Amino acid sequence: MTVDFCDHFWGERNNGFDVLYHNMKYGQIASKELVEFFRERLAIEETLSKLLGKLAKQAGGNCINGTFAPLWQVLKASSERQSTLHLQMVQRFQELIKDVTKYNEAQHKNHKNVKEGESGTLEIVQSIQSTAITLSKAKEVYNQRFVEFEKLKRENASAKDVERAEQKFQKACDDYKHLVEKYGLVREEFERKMLSACRRFQDLEEAHLKQMKVFLKTYGEVLHSGHETIVSVHSEFGHQCGDATVDKLLEQFVTNKATGTEKPGPKHFETADVSAGGVTCAPSPNLPVSQPIPASHNGEKTTKKEGQVRIETERPGSPYENDRWPDDVVAPSSQINGRTTPTITTSSSDGGGFGRSTFRGSKCNHQSRSILFFAFFILLE
Repeated sequence: MTVDFCDHFWGERNNGFDVLYHNMKYGQIASKELVEFFRERLAIEETLSKLLGKLAKQAGGNCINGTFAPLWQVLKASSERQSTLHLQMVQRFQELIKDVTKYNEAQHKNHKNVKEGESGTLEIVQSIQSTAITLSKAKEVYNQRFVEFEKLKRENASAKDVERAEQKFQKACDDYKHLVEKYGLVREEFERKMLSACRRFQDLEEAHLKQMKVFLKTYGEVLHSGHETIVSVHSEFGHQCGDATVDKLLEQFVTNKATGTEKPGPKHFETADVSAGGVTCAPSPNLPVSQPIPASHNGEKTTKKEGQVRIETERPGSPYENDRWPDDVVAPSSQINGRTTPTITTSSSDGGGFGRSTFRGSKCNHQSRSILFFAFFILLE
């Protein structure tokens, strides 16, 4: 059923034109308020874009080490894309706001033209309203004069009073008839102009509603396309998280941070080398350092204390019996591969005789070296 304003804006008060005119003004207010609504929505999208950008920076600044580090990059990329999408929605809302603002300005000019064009209708409306009021009062006066005139006639009043009442009645009757005729003329003009105004207002409102619906359709398309893209970003984020399985994350960590595939090899006992300055050797793993060396050959008494080896030499009947022989050989301990090993050195109890490491050039050089080699082989046992 098609609505026709021409059938619905009449009435005894003849205020249909006023209703239609104010409705036109409400349309301009609606377009202005729609601009404010779109601006608020733009502010929301702009705030979301800024907050998501800040969130992306936070994700990018988090710990880049560890097996979870690749997922921080996924979160950063997803947040950045969402921020960009909301920013694109902001730009489209800006364009929409410009269009609605231009429409509002054009609407204001159009309404001004309508007001000027319908000024005659407004005058005829005011005329019929005032004529109807005057006609109603004239009718009341006419009826009142008629009642007074008939009363005097029934009461057999004086001829002078009856004549005066009749004159008043006749005048009221003439005024009433004149207003009825005037009202008829005004009513015809009112109907003609009111029909034209109703059609004009209806065309204006139809165009206004169509344009406003276009704005709303554009608004819905911006939201729909933006949200569809955001949904695709969310879906892609879910796929990326699903693809980043635990095994892949561990494999990536191993690829980036692996330190090697070769395990440490075994360590074997190595025979010490004899140098001119002394003998360095490692103790037997089966012989504790604090265990005395159970060996005595050719009058040589050798004992072993913790951290050192003492070799006491006794040779009775030696041709060098009166000389001071090196009466002890001390081997301070040293560390070889984390294990305590004795190092054999020679020392003298006083300043005479053999000094520390004085085998070379000594008349007992041969005997002392024999003792050292003998003690070394004892340790190896």
